[in-house]
Amino acid sequence: MAFTVVYISFSIVLSAYLIGNMTALIVKGSRTERFRDRMTDLIRYMNRNRLGSAIRSQVKDHLMLQYESSYTRDRVIVDDIPVAVRSKMSQTLYLDMVSRVGLFRGCSDDFLSQIVLKLHEEFFLPGEVILEQGTVVDQIYIVAHGCLVLFFTETRDF
Repeated sequence: MAFTVVYISFSIVLSAYLIGNMTALIVKGSRTERFRDRMTDLIRYMNRNRLGSAIRSQVKDHLMLQYESSYTRDRVIVDDIPVAVRSKMSQTLYLDMVSRVGLFRGCSDDFLSQIVLKLHEEFFLPGEVILEQGTVVDQIYIVAHGCLVLFFTETRDF
């Protein structure tokens, strides 16, 4: 009876070890593992720099949004495509939307094609601050889906 107890215990431990290693091999290099590694690195970075809980929450939420959406995968996939083909894809996806923006009305098709080629998608969580007054920017944001709410904290006479 003692031999049977030792034998069964050894079998259970060995089975658990083998299943764990097989699972680790299957998951190795997967999107989920890369997400976990990236989240761990970000948490270490935020701990090292003593960032507040509000910014921690925003960073984690944004990373979860990227993980749950196809945003990151799509960018990596499209980056491997030649520029000429990528240009045609961008025109098909975004040219109509960009041509409807008031700022670009009356612009030539060649100019719009160049704008569309440089365009990339960004996703923002509800309630997230995109720009603050006084911030120097080097980008133009076009809202394609959702809505944008403007908040003015102070008024100035110009």
